[in-house]
Amino acid sequence: MPQIFDNIELKLFDGLCKVLPGAEAGAFCVGYLNLRGWGQVADLVESLPGGEPFEEKMGRLVAKLREQQAEAAKLDAAIAVNLKELGYGG
Repeated sequence: MPQIFDNIELKLFDGLCKVLPGAEAGAFCVGYLNLRGWGQVADLVESLPGGEPFEEKMGRLVAKLREQQAEAAKLDAAIAVNLKELGYGG
């Protein structure tokens, strides 16, 4: 059952400590997340089966970010060329 933790009445740390030890997986959806205190639960999350160690995960995510940034630069350049051809480039 989905649970919303506002860290006022329902504390994220307390809730995760209750459910993660018996969990097989976790799916987290956030609109805004203040990560202060994440270190308190990081080991619980990383211990889930199929979990990826933090350093490996960050390396993979940063590599993907770099790929996306390179692709974005190519798309920006193509847009600039198209705008110039239409008479809107400088």
